[in-house]
Amino acid sequence: MSKKLLVFALGAMLLGLSIQAQAQQPKVYRVGVLGAPGSLEENPNLKGFRDGLREAEYIEGKNLQ
Repeated sequence: MSKKLLVFALGAMLLGLSIQAQAQQPKVYRVGVLGAPGSLEENPNLKGFRDGLREAEYIEGKNLQ
């Protein structure tokens, strides 16, 4: 009986540790921009928008998609 209790306790601890590791992942935000057809990369408004996001510590590929 004590072996079953020990195995159960170890299994519960491992499960608890794995759930905590998943909860610590940072949230990634997804941002979309609608605009006229053409190259959005050359748009000065979009450049300012990206600069503002960078100043607010949103980094593309890290916490912003």
